[in-house]
Amino acid sequence: MAQRQVNVALLLYFCFIPFSIWLAKAGERAPIAAITRVVVAIGLLVFCITSVYRLATIFRGKAIAVIHSLGMLIPFLGLILLFINNQKATSILRKNGIRVGLLGADPNSVPSG
Repeated sequence: MAQRQVNVALLLYFCFIPFSIWLAKAGERAPIAAITRVVVAIGLLVFCITSVYRLATIFRGKAIAVIHSLGMLIPFLGLILLFINNQKATSILRKNGIRVGLLGADPNSVPSG
């Protein structure tokens, strides 16, 4: 579940870039667009930090999870940390025979219990 959340965070991160550019251009004429851009950016940042913390806690421990979460505050480093944590989770899941797709592990291939 945590890996799926990181994958969704990655997709949202990439979708936010053109949305942010569009809102920046619209924000020149409408202040509500600038406010919307900031609110969406903060919401996305909180979601990404939470996702990275959850996944990094599972595979790397709480100390590294906190460092990775703080690293999410630096824009390009945050994207790299999302990729690193996702790749670590994907490789571990595949080693254990769990199918991993675009949005993470297939819930039907995860053993219950």
